[in-house]
Amino acid sequence: MNRKNILIIRFSALGDLVTFEPMFRLIRESFKDANIIFLTSKLGESLYKDINYFDRLIVCKGVVDQIKALKENKFEIIFNLQCTKKSHYVTLFLNKKILINRDSNLFQKIFGFKRRAKSFETMLLESEV
Repeated sequence: MNRKNILIIRFSALGDLVTFEPMFRLIRESFKDANIIFLTSKLGESLYKDINYFDRLIVCKGVVDQIKALKENKFEIIFNLQCTKKSHYVTLFLNKKILINRDSNLFQKIFGFKRRAKSFETMLLESEV
């Protein structure tokens, strides 16, 4: 049986990286058998390298390099907790079933408007169709 791939993106802000810890723990507990990849900054790597929430930590060095490195993966879920243009560009070119943006997507970021977010349960149901 293939392990499901999950990608979590959060590059910076020490306070945010620390306060997301319960979410990281919950994701690991909810997806025990998944291959969870954490795309982060050097700061995020140093904070979480000794914690077993992630199967792999990747320090983001550049958008193009990260897209190339992650392109061969098929992600069941991508959690974009950064929601910057950089993180949106990374997610835009990856193979994914569900994309969860903390804030807004790239189109909304460029044009400056937001739409009402769907619940996680709704996204899971839609992905099964």
